[in-house]
Amino acid sequence: MQKFKNATIGKRLLAYIIDYFILGIIANLIFKIVNNSYADVIKEVTLIQTEAAQSSTAIDLADLINQYQNIPNYGSFVSAVNYSLLALLAIALLYFILLPILWNKQTLGRAAMNIKLVTKFDEEAKLPSLLMRQVLGRFATFLSFILFGVGAIVQLILVLNTKPTTIEDSVAGTKMVDLSKLIDSKYDDEPYDLNNNSTNVYAPKEESSESLNSDDDVFDFIEK
Repeated sequence: MQKFKNATIGKRLLAYIIDYFILGIIANLIFKIVNNSYADVIKEVTLIQTEAAQSSTAIDLADLINQYQNIPNYGSFVSAVNYSLLALLAIALLYFILLPILWNKQTLGRAAMNIKLVTKFDEEAKLPSLLMRQVLGRFATFLSFILFGVGAIVQLILVLNTKPTTIEDSVAGTKMVDLSKLIDSKYDDEPYDLNNNSTNVYAPKEESSESLNSDDDVFDFIEK
């Protein structure tokens, strides 16, 4: 079984940036459609909010909600926003769960960085692991960040480890590996670069001279 070195935090971060940039483009398209469809409603809502902010009296929340509800098609606008958020959540889950299942446990960002998600035992990550990572792992990360920055400290400790990982990886029992850094148990523990075309590849360790001398002594004893 091939084993790979854990992906560096730099590669993981760049993969996340690429993935969320793609999701950001999708989100922008979805909300642009909503914005164009309910431009008049958004204009009325903005006008009410501006007047409330400029008012010298305290804002009456009940009166503000009542003004919103009197806007034509306001209910449809709220429903469209809610459905858009649900659609975006579904797309994100499909992107981080279904796409890796269909495509070598990678997303577009991971493929660009040549990294891959596997279990902590270097086995293929199956659907339960992906679900646990994206749902429970992300929730645990979000919750820990709310708790007075505890999550940020834990996450920092994990990513600065000699084998960088994250809270969601710890929850799901997964890790991100670098497909260009292969480790072979027959050779030195340090990985070598698969993208390096030079002949400087790790070879099995040579036996020490003491070990060879001890073998000669044994053969001499047998001959006697």
